[in-house]
Amino acid sequence: MTLLTIIYLLMSLESGMNPQAVGDGGRALGALQMHKIAVDEANRIGRFVGSPIRFTYEDRKDIKKCRQMSARILSFNIKRFRHRYGRKPSAREVMKAWRFTNIFKDPGPNYTRKIDRILGPEDTTPPSGEIRT
Repeated sequence: MTLLTIIYLLMSLESGMNPQAVGDGGRALGALQMHKIAVDEANRIGRFVGSPIRFTYEDRKDIKKCRQMSARILSFNIKRFRHRYGRKPSAREVMKAWRFTNIFKDPGPNYTRKIDRILGPEDTTPPSGEIRT
């Protein structure tokens, strides 16, 4: 499963692929229901890796930019995971990381059940291929 596929699955899980979705009392926007802190994290990672691309809070409602931000965040977390555990995380582990934009935090049972409904309870496939951010 590619990272791009994982991102589209997350968009389906979070908003039903609706780029205009609003949740958490107006704090989460777009197809990935991103909070402002996720945009800040994408920009922080961008500075860290030397990317000139920066995102705005309004970019959360743009599917392409939303995809770019999430790819940047998830790719960075995949690298952190590989460094710590010496292996690629499974697609399930990557999807769980989206809840807090941190691959080492447990998203809790409710979010895990949502992922189980999409992947099934046994998927442990590592993501293949990385997409450029």
